Amino acid sequence: MRSLARMAMNSHLATSRAAAASLMTLCKEEESTRAEVVREGGITLAVSLCRTGDPEAQAHAAEALALLSHHRHLRAALIDGAAVPALLHLALSEKEQVKTAAAKALSHLGKERVVREQLVQSRPFARLVTAAKNNSGKDTFFAYLSLLSLE
Repeated sequence: MRSLARMAMNSHLATSRAAAASLMTLCKEEESTRAEVVREGGITLAVSLCRTGDPEAQAHAAEALALLSHHRHLRAALIDGAAVPALLHLALSEKEQVKTAAAKALSHLGKERVVREQLVQSRPFARLVTAAKNNSGKDTFFAYLSLLSLE
């Protein structure tokens, strides 16, 4: 994880993108690998990559968080690791891949009461969820948002 963190902080865009893609790939692996990613600081790394200005790195990082958030036993670590504010920011992105990955992660994390409370407090995001409930299209972003219940 340390080598990925060094890569992510590299000033060369291709190197930081490669780090984000590698992190995402690790999060697709088996349970023991995901647990090691979390233990070794992968959430902190993903959150910092979400805060970069590069949509490709952001999309990979948000997807890594989405993959982790799918597993209930990892959600507390994600919440403690400040994933929710980073994902809320990305859900408002203009880039489809970025906002869809963020919405996917938030749809999983939103199963936790403490996260739903954070989502409700974000008025722009709450408006998006309401719009998603009324959207009958096949937009993946809105499909993930429609899974959220903010009550």
